[in-house]
Amino acid sequence: MEKYQREIILINQFHIKRNQFFDKSREVYFLDPVVLFSKIDWRLFEEDARVTNTVYGELFEAVVINHKKLICYWPLFNFQDDSWFELLNHCKDAKIRTRIMYSDYSSNGEQDLAISIQETWKNFVVFLMESLCDDIKMDEVLEEIAILKCGDESILLFKLEQNGIRKYSYVQSSENGFDFENGEVELKEIGINSAPVFSSFDQLLEKLMREIDVNSYQTSFLDRTLEMQYFNTILKNCASKNLIESWVKFYSLN
Repeated sequence: MEKYQREIILINQFHIKRNQFFDKSREVYFLDPVVLFSKIDWRLFEEDARVTNTVYGELFEAVVINHKKLICYWPLFNFQDDSWFELLNHCKDAKIRTRIMYSDYSSNGEQDLAISIQETWKNFVVFLMESLCDDIKMDEVLEEIAILKCGDESILLFKLEQNGIRKYSYVQSSENGFDFENGEVELKEIGINSAPVFSSFDQLLEKLMREIDVNSYQTSFLDRTLEMQYFNTILKNCASKNLIESWVKFYSLN
């Protein structure tokens, strides 16, 4: 279970007063059109891939990896339009809590922002949130295969579905390591989006054997169907007395 539910708070301040959203227990990420425009021309998001890559990369790291609360400007003008309902549907599908905190329209300076710019911003936000929610939903179909441990080092093997095609990957940790808790691992907290992806389990194992001494690692499999394949593949490439003893000790496929 996640420590925090993901949350987006929509406000009508395009010069966001950040101190009013201070949260001692949780960091906050601001999606502010004025501040963002000082870094990159977000109006060109449909024409320039650099815009979406830059902004989305930062947004994903903040919300998904670092679990920050998202504070986002959303114009009050034409509030409940198609973009609004599309945004709500994306957030609902990805289980992102949505809240609205609007100040007095006449005092926040919003009317100084051209209507066309406001519409462009809404389209940009919907585009970002659609991508974010799709990635969140994709993360939810990841399945753990096994955990390999050697001292403080842990390696998590997992599989995922991409466009109906099964792929495989792994991530390493030298800090707290990984543990199965009720048969699950918190995949979203371990940087899986930067992990290498392989089209077969054997390809993953070949890469792994080039990176580590598999003989030194103890294994704990959640996916029993791949346990025999793991040991057979490794034995063919680096058979040793230690690995055979490990197989006898930890192999549990009936």
